[in-house]
Amino acid sequence: MNYPPFNYIKNGNRMGMDYEIIDLIMKQLKIKYSVKNESWDDVVSLLSDDDIDFAWQFVPTPERKKLFYLVGPIRNGCMYLWLKNIQLYRIGSHYLILTIKKLVW
Repeated sequence: MNYPPFNYIKNGNRMGMDYEIIDLIMKQLKIKYSVKNESWDDVVSLLSDDDIDFAWQFVPTPERKKLFYLVGPIRNGCMYLWLKNIQLYRIGSHYLILTIKKLVW
């Protein structure tokens, strides 16, 4: 998966904050492990069939909590929007964004 700065591959090496956290936990527990990239559907299937022991970098949902033991969060963070061309309108002590000319995902 390629989600810098959380989880990505650079020059053939796995990198990112999430990987570093998992790697540190496994080293502290003295557990040997391997990591491979799979599609989300494959990850769910592999976990359900007990073909893999754990997966990371996903959001807990009520459905997932019924299927798996969830441990964490392993990190906390905030999501931000980067805005440039907008119109802000103040309503009391709050601001409302009315126009976003272009959205890139």
